[in-house]
Amino acid sequence: MPFERIRGVTNDPTIQLMKTREPNFNNLLKILKNEKPDRPTIFEFAITGNYLKPNADPSVPECWDWFPSNPFLASAHKNLGYDFCCGMGSKFGFPTPKHEKGASVGLAHGGVVTDQKSLRSLDWKNPEDFDYTHLEKAILPDGMGMIVRSPGGVLEVLTELFGFEELCYQIADEPELIEETLEMIGTRMVKYFEICASIPQVGVLLHSDDWGFKSSTILSPSQLRELIIPWHKKIVEACHKQGKPVILHSCGKLDEVYEDIIALGYDAKHSFEDAAVQIESALERWGDRMPMLGGIDMDFLCRKSPEEIRARARKLLEMTADKGGYALGSGNSIPDYMPYENFQAMNRVALEW
Repeated sequence: MPFERIRGVTNDPTIQLMKTREPNFNNLLKILKNEKPDRPTIFEFAITGNYLKPNADPSVPECWDWFPSNPFLASAHKNLGYDFCCGMGSKFGFPTPKHEKGASVGLAHGGVVTDQKSLRSLDWKNPEDFDYTHLEKAILPDGMGMIVRSPGGVLEVLTELFGFEELCYQIADEPELIEETLEMIGTRMVKYFEICASIPQVGVLLHSDDWGFKSSTILSPSQLRELIIPWHKKIVEACHKQGKPVILHSCGKLDEVYEDIIALGYDAKHSFEDAAVQIESALERWGDRMPMLGGIDMDFLCRKSPEEIRARARKLLEMTADKGGYALGSGNSIPDYMPYENFQAMNRVALEW
């Protein structure tokens, strides 16, 4: 939805209700322990700037550094009813076409790695060479916490570097090249998480790495176990070593690897799609062993009426009211094209509970 269409809604009753909620990051921490929070909690790992801008405090200078320490973004998250601000730990990134161009690119083709020479010729940065002091100096609204997310994910970066079709060929034909590439990705990703998790002001980490699409995993489960999951294990261990919970954001139909995700020790799973697995089903199947965040399908949120959205949100909170281990939110994120009244309808159920 264009920003101009939502500029005038910040005085409506829902926004006023959101602004009266005092942040309490401990509620999210309880959910990540699979416990019942003191009140229903809402969760998003990404919200369009068009929804954040009109809800930020006018007294805070506008700034679009996507860091959780950014007072402008933090004030918007607070005024929308969230207990945290989520963003990047630094400007560190990988030499992928997506990162270099600053825009979405097709992943089937267009990779930049074809052999060892092309791999080593890329401008590989090291996470320790970037600035993280803004996290240490963060001054957020009372009660708010910071979630630091990853600069992509292990499999995502691997796919972007090769292009999906080339990646499939290289896994079969040049396993040593895949192993070397993963070493360059994985060691840097682990170091990034080690740095961020070591900062006392950082409360939670989030690894965003899509493993699937609506009908299956992107690579076979055996390939994920051989190539990708060992690096995830190191990342989880790095976070837990510092006493910090870590969330996995991963899209797709992951039924065949859910036991692997649970075994890795991730403290919660985020990203659900009705065509892959409904959040209600996921809660019934795995909720006793893994907290879950969000889950209301993006298409459902965009196409259904506010009344239908409220009914589904209410059902989810009723399912988890006694047990806990769940935060209400979308199946993925809040984009510009989502009707603003639908976004409000979902969150208002939690805020009024």
